[in-house]
Amino acid sequence: GVRRTDCCSCPNRGSMRCVQQHVKEARERLLNSVGDEKFLQLGFLDMGEEVASNWTPDEERLFHEIVFSNPKSRGRNFWSCLRDAFPHSTMKELVSYYFNVFMLRRRAVQNRSFVLEIDSDDDDVEWGSS
Repeated sequence: GVRRTDCCSCPNRGSMRCVQQHVKEARERLLNSVGDEKFLQLGFLDMGEEVASNWTPDEERLFHEIVFSNPKSRGRNFWSCLRDAFPHSTMKELVSYYFNVFMLRRRAVQNRSFVLEIDSDDDDVEWGSS
């Protein structure tokens, strides 16, 4: 691979805010490079942290509560509970939030924890909200 030469000058280098800033900048460069229409066609408007902008803090909190209180390891299915709790959201929107926001935030918390052995299937453990 090629080593990056543009060192980050963020005050909190490597922090969640730093990473979010660099992702935002890369997203803007991509948008400028391919144009609005192609960016939309490729589905980039529905990817990453941008998906969270369609959710209120209360909706996000409820989403997290439902997922954490219905772990698969206990034979529960949080998807049906999410559909009931968010009747105006499509399944595509729920799945998009789950994979683009919920799981990425959860992994970020896990990656920054001081736990030496991280179980990515730890659906019984609540990792705090972001």
